[in-house]
Amino acid sequence: MGEKGKQASEQTLARRIALLDRLPVGHTPAAGRTVGELTGFLNASGFDCGRRTVERDLEAIDAVGSVWRTIGVDLQQGLDEDDGRVPRWSHTANSKALLFRTLSNEDALLLSLVEQELKFFMPASAYESLMHYLKVSNRVLSLHANQRQFRDRVRVIADGPALRPPELNMPHLHEINEALLNGEQLELGYRTARSSAETAYRLHPVGLVKQGLFFYLLAVKEENTHKRAPGPVQTFRIDRIRRVARRLQEPVARGLPSLEAALGNGQLQFFDKGPVGLRLRFADTAEGMALCDSYRETPMAADQRIVKRTDGSLELQATVMYSLQLVRMLQAEAHRSYVVEPTALKEEIMEFVRQAASLHLRPTPP
Repeated sequence: MGEKGKQASEQTLARRIALLDRLPVGHTPAAGRTVGELTGFLNASGFDCGRRTVERDLEAIDAVGSVWRTIGVDLQQGLDEDDGRVPRWSHTANSKALLFRTLSNEDALLLSLVEQELKFFMPASAYESLMHYLKVSNRVLSLHANQRQFRDRVRVIADGPALRPPELNMPHLHEINEALLNGEQLELGYRTARSSAETAYRLHPVGLVKQGLFFYLLAVKEENTHKRAPGPVQTFRIDRIRRVARRLQEPVARGLPSLEAALGNGQLQFFDKGPVGLRLRFADTAEGMALCDSYRETPMAADQRIVKRTDGSLELQATVMYSLQLVRMLQAEAHRSYVVEPTALKEEIMEFVRQAASLHLRPTPP
């Protein structure tokens, strides 16, 4: 091919990529672009072409067996709603040729936020694919100061003090996510907070979750899978994992509980003692009333109700899980509310208050 022929081919390729970039993803065919609109855009972008050239480009791209179709370009035509004789062109909703469409500012921002929040839940293969798009995303955002500033102005803030989360080993997370993706078992080396010794486990993963500052792997140990109903599901904090490896081609046991079922059974509520009928009364103070209002807006349970008693005090009644999380929450609110029932929970909170008072009233050494 001569130099002129090469230049003409490159010009045609560049024009068709620009054309594809201009076409919207049409969930309805009538939402596309007309040949006239596309011709005007291409000429404004430096391509000297007429309507017939644009028509030929669209026909070539959409032709059965064209190279464009083999890489995922899938075009559709719809008729203009006002003039039923005018066709409009767009990508179909499931078109996968994303690399031939320039990211909009909003697309680039979305990818950036996804990378920030969801990278921990991606298998390595998915994260590598995302990284290719992030290069384009970052380039687009670098050209638009407002979009870049918006990304820097969005945060997820913890409920409590700004504690520094433990460092996460990303290769460990990727290996766990690959096992979840492929339904494979895991070999784990794990160390608890109070031990320097490493314990080896063979696990059947159920899911990966983030709660507060920590990520947890939920899984069933190998020795607990040889039952009609495998279980129980146990938790392993990701930052305490010292080594992890997939058992390639070794599927997890059948009948494992779902992640939803494990969470529904209070798996991450710690030392769960089962459901109880909670009766909680609020202090007759501004702080007590503020706490009551907070529970009205964010109920503890679906059956929660707040009733006014004959003495004018307010009482919350709800069926809740008796767990370490519940105890800690009530301990933190002991100056604004007090437990009436169940008796065991009331006594646990009272003992906490006694110990706290004893500690804080102890004379300070000189």
